[in-house]
Amino acid sequence: MSLTFRKRLEEAVNERHCADHPMIEKWAVGEVSKRCMMGWAAEQWHWVSKMNTPTFYICKDAPNDVIHAEIDNFHEEMDPDHSHLDIMLNFAKANGGNPMRIKKSTGLPTTRSWVRFLTDAKYTATNANKIPTAFCKPKLSL
Repeated sequence: MSLTFRKRLEEAVNERHCADHPMIEKWAVGEVSKRCMMGWAAEQWHWVSKMNTPTFYICKDAPNDVIHAEIDNFHEEMDPDHSHLDIMLNFAKANGGNPMRIKKSTGLPTTRSWVRFLTDAKYTATNANKIPTAFCKPKLSL
């Protein structure tokens, strides 16, 4: 992935970064209900749990650096000792959710639509998968 392309992609994501979303701002000051936080975690679980297919579509024709980045991210998300899916379900449970019910449910129509778009329209996975998921990366000040 060229540095210029990556920089432009990061700039596009940062314009609409989830850290700047009104819900996140309210969450940071304790103004989001437990039900809302539970719903957020459930939808994140529905999204991330379905992203294996688009990840490997991306790897199919990608340059080596992109393949390595995708596989590293996949291992981080699915690490059996620190699974992000388990973290999301535990967060949902701490906020009143039922992990088994979440796993058996289908998620919101918007989440299902994005998943369907990325898994049915294989040729779009490379571009469409990176924008929405990058919105949720934390902004870190080092």
